Amino acid sequence: MSTTTSRTSRSTRRARGSLAAVTASVAALTLAACGGGSGFDEDGDTGGDGGDGGGPIEVLIGSSGDAETQSVTEALEAWSAESGTEANLNVAADLPQQLSQGFAAGSPPDVFYVGVDHFAGYAANGSLEPYADQIEADFYPTLVESFTYEDTFYCAPKDFSTLALVINNAAWQEAGLTEADYPTTWDDLRSVAEQLTTGDQAGLSFGPEWQRVGTFMAQAGGGLVDDAGSANVDTPENAEALAFVKEMLADGTAAYPSAVDSGWGGEAFGTGRAAMTIEGNWVVGALTNDFPDIEYTVVPLPEGPGGSGTLQFTNCWGIAADSDNKEAAIELVRFLVSDEQQMTFAEGFGVMPSVESVRDQWAEQFPEQSAFIEGVDYAQGVPPVEGIAEVIADFNAQLEGLKNADPQTILTSVQSSMEAVAPWPRTGRPGRRCSRCVVVPAGTSDPSRPRRGGCSSPPRWSCSGCSSCCPSSWRRGSACPTGPGAATRSAGTRTTWAGRTTPSCSRAGAWRSATSRRRCGTTRTTCCSWCRSRRRSH
Repeated sequence: MSTTTSRTSRSTRRARGSLAAVTASVAALTLAACGGGSGFDEDGDTGGDGGDGGGPIEVLIGSSGDAETQSVTEALEAWSAESGTEANLNVAADLPQQLSQGFAAGSPPDVFYVGVDHFAGYAANGSLEPYADQIEADFYPTLVESFTYEDTFYCAPKDFSTLALVINNAAWQEAGLTEADYPTTWDDLRSVAEQLTTGDQAGLSFGPEWQRVGTFMAQAGGGLVDDAGSANVDTPENAEALAFVKEMLADGTAAYPSAVDSGWGGEAFGTGRAAMTIEGNWVVGALTNDFPDIEYTVVPLPEGPGGSGTLQFTNCWGIAADSDNKEAAIELVRFLVSDEQQMTFAEGFGVMPSVESVRDQWAEQFPEQSAFIEGVDYAQGVPPVEGIAEVIADFNAQLEGLKNADPQTILTSVQSSMEAVAPWPRTGRPGRRCSRCVVVPAGTSDPSRPRRGGCSSPPRWSCSGCSSCCPSSWRRGSACPTGPGAATRSAGTRTTWAGRTTPSCSRAGAWRSATSRRRCGTTRTTCCSWCRSRRRSH
């Protein structure tokens, strides 16, 4: 589904400058220095007795601009009038730094934004109060996963964004393209990008970072971590994705913004230096404010070899474990994530609500952005792993040179960095080789037969990991081993995985996990990894 947007004014979210910074990867925005202060008293006083004793609530946010600051200010004023408790808003110039300073001093704000890249670290060191189970809301499951640490759901997601393909209508028509040509596959994307590329216009532009290139990894069936949260960067799927991107960069049909004298994809698009860009829903406000005459259409990103794929970015409302105002802080967050208030935020600064209960309402009110909300069903988020920010920063630095680099070298390097923060269990990690592949006949749980050996490395298990030493019939899509006792998973048959019986896949390609909301590949005839790992009926 696609919708054309012209001179829209519903969103005022700005997205300026390069989005390569890791903090921006999580919020998918560049935090604007709209105010000073840490959001808490320097002497450690967080408001006397606090919300549990009647004191004010201190709130610290990283704002994308005046529209967001004003919207949050109005929300706090409304809650204060309703509850009788004062809430003070401070806007951080550097949110992670100011939060870290507050935690170290024992005087953090009561309520604050937390990005996924810093969440796990704060949760691990005891800085966050795990209150989310006290909030009754139907948050999207992928957002819950983003803020779950060691099986505990810590903080309520405040909103989120996904990525989609933004198309310049004039350039599209000049190239003789129609709605029927909107790309749905990688081949389609390459074809239309070639037709849109001219002497002064790239067919496609996107940032030199995982926060954009990662969409291709997702579409290839790859990612940064596996289902269990362990490092899974060096895989054939990710290699295929980077190779595809490199080819487009090399032949000139795609270009990083810096190559077309732009700071980010939205600028390249708005100035006409790129006919298409991959951006999030914040681009609507940016184009309205900076390039109001541009007419464009937003469509879902094309599918790759692994199916549909996009990335999502989100923050949660964190509450300090050291806060003296916990009860009042939880009441405030309950107000901020309510259906009504989230729709007010959507109108105020262009975000998508974190709750499914207003999905249809949001899509009806913002039809021109429907492609963004569609992406939630298959989006991958930033892994909630302590130290992920540094790994992504390293990945981004290497992706900047992808045009002239070896994709495999990049993946091998980043795999090593990722293993330092998301190690594999002793049984090994997925790789391009395995020492043996095990296929268990349906209805059995004996992992001893049949086997195939021949690789010298330690055992490594994954659908993609055995492509080098297993026959093609045992690779992903037919019989993909994922661990000792892995089983053949054929549609409509009962199977075993790791010695356990799993339900049959009677509707492979259509089922969505209740906990992951990810789709099985629409073209596959066998179960996807989410089916097998959650052992649920289709």
